[in-house]
Amino acid sequence: MKKLLLIFISLLLIVGCSSKEDKLDKASLERYESYWEAIKNQETYRSDSDNFSIEAILSGDEYSIVIDEPRRAMYDVQIMAIENEDDFNLDIMMPTIGVLDKETYNLIPNQSNKENLFLEWFLLSGEVDSLPLKVEVMVLWKNYNRTEETREYFEFVLDDAVTEE
Repeated sequence: MKKLLLIFISLLLIVGCSSKEDKLDKASLERYESYWEAIKNQETYRSDSDNFSIEAILSGDEYSIVIDEPRRAMYDVQIMAIENEDDFNLDIMMPTIGVLDKETYNLIPNQSNKENLFLEWFLLSGEVDSLPLKVEVMVLWKNYNRTEETREYFEFVLDDAVTEE
């Protein structure tokens, strides 16, 4: 009887843990979809920022979005890019940082500590099927106290004229 009770308790713990993970995954996917829609529904985009450096690079059949040189402290950074204004589709995963991850990332001027997830730069990359390619990017972060959230939206049109090798 004790063995049966121990097995039952073990099963409850396993089911409880997997339910918590399922909720986290579900919440992450809902956030992913809401960010996709926010990017797609954005009416104005920028090509640069006063808060950090951002650039799009085309190299062969891949593109990269580089975010670095922060000019302010950015905590809990989340970044997502979508290509060619695609409609939401879970079968096609777009490049993200901090959206589906369990970790939270920070970008602080003149600081780098990878163990504590204080990074120097972020790099998102994807494959290019055809040119020109329009990439729309959302960069979201919070202030030190996590009381204010800032979002910036960017748009880059990549073609063979901006290719770097």
